[in-house]
Amino acid sequence: MGFKYTHSLIDQGFTYAAYRKKIADQLAEQDSAQESVRKLLKYTDKNEVRMASIDKSLNLIPEVQHTFGNAKPVTWLVLTEGWCGDAASSVPIIAAIAAQFPEKINLRFYFRDENPELMDAHLTNGGKSIPKLIVLDESLRFLASWGPRPQVLQDQMDIWKAEYENDFSGLIRRVNAWYDEDRGVSIQKEIANMMDDLSAGQQPV
Repeated sequence: MGFKYTHSLIDQGFTYAAYRKKIADQLAEQDSAQESVRKLLKYTDKNEVRMASIDKSLNLIPEVQHTFGNAKPVTWLVLTEGWCGDAASSVPIIAAIAAQFPEKINLRFYFRDENPELMDAHLTNGGKSIPKLIVLDESLRFLASWGPRPQVLQDQMDIWKAEYENDFSGLIRRVNAWYDEDRGVSIQKEIANMMDDLSAGQQPV
């Protein structure tokens, strides 16, 4: 991984509260935004409601409690955007884990389109898929990454994209229904497994 992670980069990242405020500000100013931006903000508006709901209802699973009870301190960088549906379902979960273990996780958020170099260093199959969680050690060395969605959902997406080829709204509803039924369990398990592998000295897949 050729990208250089620095303390300056970390300082430039948003806390979860600041990230949520930035999104709220974007929505408040949408009347003066460019047409292309306003088209995306209609998704941001719905995603803001989804994130607020997850913030209130999420329960962390025992695997997460066990994993981070003895974990070494790490820095988490998250590439995201307010209009991204997968991010709306994942970012609050990542934030909840970090909030539960503030002495173990230093969490910062970055808007994808404002950080092209960071995004280009973490492409998924050549694409700028988000959210992308990047894990660094205490020396800011890259350890692992997760995203843009749980593998079990990704497997379904490969099927649903063909099924909903001409119905993007239908695909979004199907994906959101999956996230609602899963209740954040799959994301938590995958992140916990990734961190367990790192603790064991293994390179996560």
